[in-house]
Amino acid sequence: MDRISMTLTLLASFLAIVSIVQAQNTPLRVPAVRVVRFQVLYPNATLDQLSHIKKWNNALKNSLLASMNFVDKHWRVCGNEDPTDTTCGKLHATGEELRDGSYLINSTFIAQRDPVRNVKGDATSTIFGVLNMGLRGGIFQYTNQLKILGQPSNLTFDEAFFCYPGAVLNNVDHCSLCVPGSYHDKNTGSCDPCPKGQYQPLAGKANCFPCDFSFTTLGLGSSSKDQCILECPPGHFLDNSTHGCEPCGYYAYQPVKGSMECIKCPRNKVALAEASTSLDHCVENCPPGEQHSLDGQTCEKCRPSYYKEKDAVICSRCPDGSTTEGEGATKITDCSMPLCPAGTFLDKETKKCEICPRGTYQESAGAVECTPCDANFTTTSTGATNSSHCISTNQCKTGEHKCHWLAICFDLPDDDNKPMFGCKCKPGFIGNGIECNDVCTGWCHNGGTCIKNAEGVPRCECSNSFSGNRCDEAKKE
Repeated sequence: MDRISMTLTLLASFLAIVSIVQAQNTPLRVPAVRVVRFQVLYPNATLDQLSHIKKWNNALKNSLLASMNFVDKHWRVCGNEDPTDTTCGKLHATGEELRDGSYLINSTFIAQRDPVRNVKGDATSTIFGVLNMGLRGGIFQYTNQLKILGQPSNLTFDEAFFCYPGAVLNNVDHCSLCVPGSYHDKNTGSCDPCPKGQYQPLAGKANCFPCDFSFTTLGLGSSSKDQCILECPPGHFLDNSTHGCEPCGYYAYQPVKGSMECIKCPRNKVALAEASTSLDHCVENCPPGEQHSLDGQTCEKCRPSYYKEKDAVICSRCPDGSTTEGEGATKITDCSMPLCPAGTFLDKETKKCEICPRGTYQESAGAVECTPCDANFTTTSTGATNSSHCISTNQCKTGEHKCHWLAICFDLPDDDNKPMFGCKCKPGFIGNGIECNDVCTGWCHNGGTCIKNAEGVPRCECSNSFSGNRCDEAKKE
């Protein structure tokens, strides 16, 4: 493993991924973070004693940290941002037993830039020089744990410079902050423009902000939320004047969302719909008086009350109150007929609106004829506007009569298209057919019992004291 790779490995345990909070006017070039790695070799270490020390690795780190904090009291070597920080630049330390029986300490920490100054005077030195002075002065035997390792023989030293997320290394020891509209990609290690639909107003950031839902940006590298625009669906474009989404119209298309303009159809071709999304929707225009079917496969004539002139794409409705003589009108002047309301039709000869006769109806305005009711159905009056106005001419069959449930309904000839029917009470019942009562009701007197024969004709069975057809005659003694 090369020295820089080893430094990166050791640094990863304590170098947190942080975001540099920068205002937009912050300088875009800042000093890089200096990381020092040094190794101290103990050739005569008493290795068998290490196994007797609990949590040796923690003890080693704490011992080396105590040594470096002592050095930092005299020479400002630790790169602490906080003066009260006692971690000596997030110092990290590990140890390893070598095959020849010696012991090697590896340590990294964030360090100050050279030259470093002595706190008690104007003397200056390098960190390498300070550590070598400490080696000779016994600083690496500062604690009892370090004394177990014996006398250190030599110290090796190297350094590397790093940038926090949001910046990239530039000129070895300086970092260039990612400019507004970009972010630091931790995978590539570079400053990349914000993707479409995102923005970043600040420098030195590790990510970009997404636009609000249904909003996007025109492209990459947006640096302000003001650059987020409404994301129009395919077949539409963003109108700068209205700030709203507008359909492409009948001469263009747009297959993607979030567009500022539409793509024109090829020459002499038109779009099938006002919001077409594909070049395949651009087809040859139909001749005047015709427009494309929904599937675009055929040309269909304009309906009555509609017309299509040359170069138009779809049929247009006639002005209010007017219509055409029929299908396929080719100009607005063809809208010369009055638009007849529902319940009427246009008489082409007189060019006047006529009322639908009895037995027919018309639901729509602008019709040239009325629709007849189904067979055996008619209307009660002229000018019917709905099929529900059609009633059966045989109301006995449909149950639309008013006969009593004890009566029989019979059909009568219609009177001027008005359905006619009659009602007759069933045998054994009397009335006008609309109302029917039992013939026995009140038929027998003086307690006589009424009995009807098969034809419904009543007779009375009288008591011993009365006689007669209805038991209304007293017997003579």
